[in-house]
Amino acid sequence: MIGAFLTTILWSFSAIFARKSTGTFGPGFANFSRLFLACIFLGAYTHIFAPAMEWNSFQILFISGVIGLGLGDLALFVALPRLGSRLSLLMVQCLAAPIAALIEWVWLDTTLNTVQMISGLIVLAGIAIAFRPSGEVSPDALGIAMGLLAALGQGAGAIISRGAFEYMREASIPVDGGSAAYQRMLGGFVISGLYFFASQALSKRKARNRKNSRPEISEAKGDANRRGWTDTASAIDPKTVGDTRLRPRKTSDYLYILGNTLCGPVLGVACYQWALSELAGGVVLAIVATTPLVAIPFTWWLEKDRAGLQAWGGGIIASAGVIGLVMGTR
Repeated sequence: MIGAFLTTILWSFSAIFARKSTGTFGPGFANFSRLFLACIFLGAYTHIFAPAMEWNSFQILFISGVIGLGLGDLALFVALPRLGSRLSLLMVQCLAAPIAALIEWVWLDTTLNTVQMISGLIVLAGIAIAFRPSGEVSPDALGIAMGLLAALGQGAGAIISRGAFEYMREASIPVDGGSAAYQRMLGGFVISGLYFFASQALSKRKARNRKNSRPEISEAKGDANRRGWTDTASAIDPKTVGDTRLRPRKTSDYLYILGNTLCGPVLGVACYQWALSELAGGVVLAIVATTPLVAIPFTWWLEKDRAGLQAWGGGIIASAGVIGLVMGTR
């Protein structure tokens, strides 16, 4: 039980650290560096302590990482500065469960029972309430789209991972949570790296074009360098980072990346696996589904994001729907 509660707390802090690192470094570098560090930590554990990796299961877990940790998490990092940590968590954590059930139904022909369908509708209703336009919430179209893509990636990645675990059990291959996380992390790292280096090359190309077409841009670029901007192209053109400027970076800002790495894919996943080893999966997932609610006091404390009755109500309804969906799954 302690492991499940620690998971919700760690994942709440992970989202907050992710938003802060994204606001400083941009989504590409923030996600790439987080996965790079996670690969180092989990890789060291896997190659020293875990059983040897098996090729067929590695391929499945790698693809799961490409979809979930690569495309899904990249979309989440784009959504975070637009929606905030609280609403981003609500979308991803609550929508991933019904999306996974839907994918399982379409792909694996798994029948959805009445409880699952009703619970899925409750999740959607809760999120709709939380995102209903008000003085507290101003929905951002791109942020919502990226949140949906992140939930889709997490849900699809989970189903593919389940296939890998089933194969490993049938083939009598030892299942190790840390090793599985590392193999998924490698898939996410490849996608994140491709996006990061492609965006860097595009930013430099745009900067050169602006410099050649408008001489005054060179002065702006020099000023951006003197001020310590992370990406001079993004400092000149805010559109490259989602209509928001990257603020000057500090040495302490790199701690947000480390915090996100430890609270998310390293310690967060470790506590999640610890909980699953001691409790029924339905109980663990039901507790973890409350992460968007657990995050509310932390986002208020660290981000001054004050959640009103609408946010609390929508979050409670959505989390209740996820709990019902998990409990209704055989």
